[in-house]
Amino acid sequence: MNNKELLLASINLQKTERPAVMLLSGGVWANNRLGLSLLDSFDIHPQTATEHIIKTNELVKSDLVWAAAGCNNLALRGIGAKTTFGKIGAAASVDEPLIRAAEDVLKLNVNNMEDDPGIQSSLETTRILKDKIGSDTLIGISSWGPLTLAGLLLGTEEFMIMSIRQKDAVNEILKFTRQIVIKYWSLFIEAGAELVSQAEPSASCDMISPKQFEKMALPHPSRFH
Repeated sequence: MNNKELLLASINLQKTERPAVMLLSGGVWANNRLGLSLLDSFDIHPQTATEHIIKTNELVKSDLVWAAAGCNNLALRGIGAKTTFGKIGAAASVDEPLIRAAEDVLKLNVNNMEDDPGIQSSLETTRILKDKIGSDTLIGISSWGPLTLAGLLLGTEEFMIMSIRQKDAVNEILKFTRQIVIKYWSLFIEAGAELVSQAEPSASCDMISPKQFEKMALPHPSRFH
């Protein structure tokens, strides 16, 4: 049983010879070891990026490697958000709100992601990873969830206020951010990723109540198709 088979068996609750293990993202750490920023990771040639990922995984021995690790904000950059990826040893940031009101999402197009150079480079890296190690190691892609994306688009504080005062507007924004997730995942799945992960830190209990979670965060995973 190779790494990929073992991880898939574990996901399906089957008995395995050892527990499956994976490094969760690790993009900042992996690139920092090489003196690179996240920006460098998709500005370098995809072949070189692939070699870095494979060598790092030989060190940590994860049963899964991540495409575009730590680069969740690429999806937002791809639709026009101002972001920073260039600080070595630091996570990427969204530097200012892209929208001011729910109707502003009508001016945005998720298909513009396809034209982002960082996404294009990361997709090519994913294709090379699939060719080189895809038979033995699972390739995953992670993104922010709809609620977290909404906060990054509007500003988290503004979005939380809106969630109380303008529930219909919130629903419209969440419909759009769900499409961001679907588009981003779809691009990487087509390139060879086989596992998707959603990180939703804005849905934590220190941000929203259980009732808000049920209404704003929980419904969306069932609609990812």
